[in-house]
Amino acid sequence: MDAATETQGAISKAKGRKDANGQEAVIREKPLKDALSELQTLHEKSDAAHDKLNDAIKAVAEKSGMQAKVIRKAVFAKHADEIEEVEREVEQLQIALDVVKNG
Repeated sequence: MDAATETQGAISKAKGRKDANGQEAVIREKPLKDALSELQTLHEKSDAAHDKLNDAIKAVAEKSGMQAKVIRKAVFAKHADEIEEVEREVEQLQIALDVVKNG
């Protein structure tokens, strides 16, 4: 059995995504091949945006005197509309730290 035949067998045995009815999809390579260049470009743009966000967060942290991870957490909580959940985490963390600190 040559390498091409072995690879083809592996692909045919791979299980695809399941649809709403639980049926496995047929795996097709063409959609990936057709979109690969665009996906790579989007990934590069995503990396650049991530770097820009990191730089902006660091700048705000320096100006505010707060830690960058605190700024990041607040921004992400606001974006995800999870401020109340983060507030609960902060309250619980304060309680846990008080217990650890004071025994």
